[in-house]
Amino acid sequence: MDNITEVLQLFLATENFIAIAVGVVVGVTVGSIPGLTATMAVALALPFTFSMEPVAAILLLVGIYKGGMYGGSITAILIRTPGSPASACTLLDGYPLAQQGNAKKALKMALYSSVIADFISNIALIFFAAYLAKIALNFGAPEFFWLICFSLTIIISLASGSMIKGLIAALLGILLSLVGLDSVFGSQRLTFNNYNLMDSISFIPLLIAPWRLAKDNSYRRFDHPGPYI
Repeated sequence: MDNITEVLQLFLATENFIAIAVGVVVGVTVGSIPGLTATMAVALALPFTFSMEPVAAILLLVGIYKGGMYGGSITAILIRTPGSPASACTLLDGYPLAQQGNAKKALKMALYSSVIADFISNIALIFFAAYLAKIALNFGAPEFFWLICFSLTIIISLASGSMIKGLIAALLGILLSLVGLDSVFGSQRLTFNNYNLMDSISFIPLLIAPWRLAKDNSYRRFDHPGPYI
């Protein structure tokens, strides 16, 4: 409690609130632009914090990151294009609501859920950071392997209609995730000597391309003659 009291004394200052407000506005603006992530916004804003007070600078960067996390849901809801990887699942329910004329409701739901979840995670980090660090230090290769296996079991809940299609999609996802440089040895994997693939496949273009292709094919199917995929 003594540490929390000391932190609150450092935090409760006018310039800190201004830094947070500016950071959130910048983060929401950058996050709502497809292709520009919150991490990129933090990296671009980092040189501007060199002349600021340490607490205000950290709060500015935190505001940019958290604003960017929400900003990606704006384009995901309105134009079915997630502005950040974190808002990829937002368009599954948000975009249909926008098509029904409830875009404002969808944006409010995304804002409220983002704020509430972020508040809970911050409180959990304050009180359980030390315990989580001890658990993380005990994680090794076997634990990471089983953690990845556990994450793949989510496919069972998402592919309840057709398990075969779910397994095929999972295998394709694993195959595409292997493209790039090996994180341990630095060797090329599935790049086919193409330097553009050495940095792996970007998540947002990979997420958007199938929908754009399906949309173009639907137009071609009904409005234009000729073959389609």
